[in-house]
Parts: sequence; structure tokens; C-alpha cells
Amino acid sequence: MAKARSRACEAVSAMGSRNVGTYFEHWKQRQNYYKVTLDTKVKDRIIKVYNDRIRHFFMRWKENADSTKIDTHKTIIMEHQEEGA
Repeated sequence: MAKARSRACEAVSAMGSRNVGTYFEHWKQRQNYYKVTLDTKVKDRIIKVYNDRIRHFFMRWKENADSTKIDTHKTIIMEHQEEGA
């Protein structure tokens, strides 16, 4: 009876260690999947959004700089016209 009990205990512990090993293998695969997903999809999306925002801000800065130059030129021309008149 003691032999049967010890074999049963060994079988249960072996089954438990297999389950634990399987769980850790599954966990490792999920971590690798998340790492690949982060490297490919998320980083690409972040870079795309960042580049779009930088491009948008640059275009607005350029438009603002152009309008400021035009306004400056208009005031200079108006001053020269007033001096000449």
C-alpha cells in the first residue's frame, strides 16, 4: 500500500510539474508575441503619428512665417508710400 501511495504521489507531482512547465512555455510564447507586436506594429504607428505631427507643425510654422513676412513687407511699403506722399 505504501508503494502504491508513493507511485501515486510521484505521478501527481510529475503531472503538476508538466503543467507548470507548460504554463511557463505558454507565458514565454506570449511574451515573445507581445515583443514582436510591439516592435512591428506599435513602434511603426508611433513613428507615423510623430512624423505626421511634425509635418503638420512645420507646415503651420511655414505658413505663419510667410504671412508674417508678407505683413512686414506690406507695412514697409505702406510706410514708404506715406513718406513719399
